[in-house]
Amino acid sequence: MGLGWAAKSIWLPRLRQHPSFGVSFLVEPNQAAWSDVPQDRTGTRLLSDVSELRRDEVDLAIVAVPNHLHSAVACRVLRMGIPVFLEKPVCLNSAEADQLAAAEREGGAMLLAGSAARYRADVLALREVIQRDLGELRHIELSWVRARGVPSAGGWFTQRQFAGGGALVDLGWHLLDTVGPILGPVGFDQAVGTVSDDFVNDRSSEAAWREDAPREPDAAGDVEDTARGFLVTRS
Repeated sequence: MGLGWAAKSIWLPRLRQHPSFGVSFLVEPNQAAWSDVPQDRTGTRLLSDVSELRRDEVDLAIVAVPNHLHSAVACRVLRMGIPVFLEKPVCLNSAEADQLAAAEREGGAMLLAGSAARYRADVLALREVIQRDLGELRHIELSWVRARGVPSAGGWFTQRQFAGGGALVDLGWHLLDTVGPILGPVGFDQAVGTVSDDFVNDRSSEAAWREDAPREPDAAGDVEDTARGFLVTRS
C-alpha cells in the first residue's frame, strides 16, 4: 500500500529479490505515481483503492503510506481478513491503537508492527553477548545522529499534522526497538525528555540520500529535528 519513497526504495526491491515472496498488487490512489514503478513487474497489478483487493489473493499487505494514514488504511485491510505489516509509527495516538486492535479482532487477521531493528544481525549478536557475558545491565546509552538527515524537508514528513512528529517518531522508534529485546519485558517508572527544532528548515541539513523532489520555496516543517530522553526501568 503506497508508492512513496519507502515502497520504491526499500520494500519493492527486497520483496522482488526474495525467493519466498511475490508482489501481486500495488495499491496507490495517485495514478501519477504509477509511472515511477520499475518496469519489471511481471504478475503485479496496480490498484487505486484497497477495496479492489481480494482476501483469497493476498497473504500479507505491507502498509507504507504517509504516517497520518497508517491506522485508517491498516484498519480497512485488517477488517477484510488480510494480515498487515504496518510501517512505523504504527499509530499516532491511543485512539488509533484502539481502532487497530478492534479491526484486528473483527477481521481475524494479524497486525505486525513495523519494527525491524530488533531483527538486525548486529542487534541479535549484541543481545547474545549481553546474555552470555555481561549479566545484569545497569545503564544503556543509545543514539542516532545524521549529518544530513532531514527527510523530505518541507513535505509531509516534516509537517506534524501528517507525520505526527519528527526525529522522535522517526528515529526514536528504532532506538526503542533496539533496546527492547536487550532489556526484555520491562516497564518504565520514570521518563523525561526534551526536543528542539534548530535545523529542520535549514536547507543544508536536507537528506540528499532520499533524492526527494526540490522543496517548494515557501514550504516549512514544524516537527522536532532533535530528541533526547532518559528512561528509568522498574526495579
